[in-house]
Amino acid sequence: MKKMILWAMSLIISLSVFTFTIPNARAALQVVDKTSLLAYWNLDEGTGNISKEQTGVLAGRNLSVKGTSKWVTGKNGKAFYFDGSTVLAMDGAKAIKTDNLTVVLWAKIDDFPTSDTGANLLVVNSDLSALDKGAFDFGFFGKGLYAYVVNNFSGGTGDRVNHGVDISSQIKGKWQHFAVVYNQDEGQEYAKLFLNGNEIKSSKLTSILGLQIKLGYPKTASYKKCDLNFGGYTDTAGKVIRAIKGAMDDIAVYGRALSISEIKLLAAGVRPDQTASSSSSSVAVSSKVSSSQGNLSSKVSSVVNSKSSSLNESISNSESASSLNNSDVSEILSASVSISESEQQSTASQISNNSDTSSEPDKSNNSIVPLIIILLLAVVAVGGIIIYLIRRKK
Repeated sequence: MKKMILWAMSLIISLSVFTFTIPNARAALQVVDKTSLLAYWNLDEGTGNISKEQTGVLAGRNLSVKGTSKWVTGKNGKAFYFDGSTVLAMDGAKAIKTDNLTVVLWAKIDDFPTSDTGANLLVVNSDLSALDKGAFDFGFFGKGLYAYVVNNFSGGTGDRVNHGVDISSQIKGKWQHFAVVYNQDEGQEYAKLFLNGNEIKSSKLTSILGLQIKLGYPKTASYKKCDLNFGGYTDTAGKVIRAIKGAMDDIAVYGRALSISEIKLLAAGVRPDQTASSSSSSVAVSSKVSSSQGNLSSKVSSVVNSKSSSLNESISNSESASSLNNSDVSEILSASVSISESEQQSTASQISNNSDTSSEPDKSNNSIVPLIIILLLAVVAVGGIIIYLIRRKK
């Protein structure tokens, strides 16, 4: 009977933890819908002077190194390093034009080189002659995050979202996730800045409504061709100014306004090109989850079995119920919950880093509190049985 009670206790805790872990693993496996992903550069080449655009939406949107080519370890795989006098450039003939816009990227900023205007730019069109009617730039102003879409450059009109806070000490030397969203949809009409998945500034759009936002300019009767630059701005003489010094990774441009939850997923490590799982990857995920849960059950069983000897002796010697309840049962509960939490994190992290999965929204977090209650009630119930049997033996 005593062994059956111990086995039942182990089983209940294991099943509770199993149910508790799976939803969290699934939550970590969400991906961002690739609808309107207009360009994505993973910067994983690690060598050479070209970074390939990954979506293939429009051929020729590769990035070319203008300056010194330097590749470093990135946030994911490899990354390109900007030395303050080098940019990556997309041919302006392949310009990106969109009504709504989201730009996301990882960057590790080492320094903000001296700038003639106080701006250090992550993304910008390459020539002032093109900065009119929808031209876009995104970076730092006064070492605070900002973005700007021009209406009339000579007239000084446009819509700017400016955090206005020097964040250099907070971000220097560490990988950070940066995002900007421009939404012209009726009733929305905002520009928002995000740092590591958190919204830090929002502004109302008033000046650019109805304009297409332009990243790069093709040659027209009014403008010469201007490339889209990453890492700094090149003046008419080709000199790099308003630059950053540091590395960039996983740059993506969407032709829609991503939701806050989508930006949080990207900031949590989901890559823009991750897709819903194929049947083969689903098997791999199932195998990894099953393996992790098997390990978890073994750990919980080990905790319970480690108390078997002392518990058997306690029952045989008719020790007090309060002593058993306060030590053995509590320790089993504490250890199992501790294992649960660590295994959840480990499982979610491993699967998120190595597998693709469904893009269906996850609703399981709503069930966490009831599961905790179930776990506690299960342990209390088994503890009650043990106490009852001790008293009965007396």
